[in-house]
Amino acid sequence: MPTTLILGGSGKVALHLTRILIQPPYSHKVFSLIRSQDKVSQIRSLNAEPLVNSLEDLSASQLADVIKSTSASTIVWAAGAGGKGGAERTKTVDRDAAIRAMNATAQAGVKRFIMVSAVDIRDRSKPAPDWYNDDDREKSDQMWKALASYCQAKLEADVELVKGNEKRGLVYTIVRPSTLSDEKGTEKVEAGQVHIGKPISREDVAAVVAACVADEGTGGCVFDVVPGETGIEEAVKGVAKGKVDVFAGKY
Repeated sequence: MPTTLILGGSGKVALHLTRILIQPPYSHKVFSLIRSQDKVSQIRSLNAEPLVNSLEDLSASQLADVIKSTSASTIVWAAGAGGKGGAERTKTVDRDAAIRAMNATAQAGVKRFIMVSAVDIRDRSKPAPDWYNDDDREKSDQMWKALASYCQAKLEADVELVKGNEKRGLVYTIVRPSTLSDEKGTEKVEAGQVHIGKPISREDVAAVVAACVADEGTGGCVFDVVPGETGIEEAVKGVAKGKVDVFAGKY
């Protein structure tokens, strides 16, 4: 049975992802690393295996041991500080712990690593993507003004995942959703070089990540995802076929 370990398993996207991966057509065994004992029953109710530990406290070698204990073939990073604890904790979780997770995955001998990031994570000293329109540029300005610490931490983590991969040799994918909503998923998205203004449901983001778990052809791809009119499986296949990388030249 294919096995996935979700890091940050009690978040809303992660909970949707757990439910989706456990059910057909994926039928994965799912381990979920969570911080709080209070979330154990919720994870178990989804038929997943909870692992209680803090990504802030685990060293790379300790996390590698956790990964080995699960025999997971795919690691999904869905953790984040969520704005709690200020700029320093955002760096600690969204940058430092994420980088340790990449290193731990490589140390554990696992190749597949999927990062949940966000649209418009880029070096803003470089020109905006050429497919952006005025609304996209305005959204970018608003996002970086409101969430500067988060965006910078995600940028540094994503750069390390890409630039440091020569030493790690991971088959990574970076999924970059727009603003998240709790609306019910539509199972239709637009993925790749997209306009970033519309919020996307967490359920649809989880379904996109699940499709990436199943499609190793998305290895090396970095893509934005927003609501759209294309079925999720088809959209992800298009990303894989085109080897889409919206991050190239933007860091």
